[in-house]
Amino acid sequence: ITHLVHAIAATKDDPNVVVATLQDNGVMIRRQNNGVFDKIKLGDGFFTVLSQSDSDKVLFSTNGGVYQSDDGGMSHVPASTVGLPGAAPDRWEQSPHDASGHYLYAIAGEKLYLSANFGYSWHAVGTYGLPANHSIRDVASAKVPGVLAVVVGAVGARDVYYTFNN
Repeated sequence: ITHLVHAIAATKDDPNVVVATLQDNGVMIRRQNNGVFDKIKLGDGFFTVLSQSDSDKVLFSTNGGVYQSDDGGMSHVPASTVGLPGAAPDRWEQSPHDASGHYLYAIAGEKLYLSANFGYSWHAVGTYGLPANHSIRDVASAKVPGVLAVVVGAVGARDVYYTFNN
């Protein structure tokens, strides 16, 4: 059996916990270092992130929506969209330098948002210095503390911008 893996998430909190999102095979989680993954959601799995301080907190997306769990995926509810433009995030990023594990960046409606409580609420991030007609396509945290990169699409161009005060 082969799988197309869309995303993998791991956590510093418990190195045995791994979440994988799979094309046509949903979302699976491994809770022990034994190679056994449990399916926690059917459908096409897309993105996922685990809290770096609490391995029970997980966000994941499927073709059926975006979900949040506080019990390691044993149960899940639709993810919060408080502060977002009416839709759940398309993509998340968590800084490897955030010891609390609570700060997440997300893209929703082609804009960048920040959550300080692992996705329970969001607020828009300023876009000073970006082109006027921009749309944010991707976000990534650097291994260097305080650096955030965003991929921006704007009238016929795709550029990468960095900030050093995220």
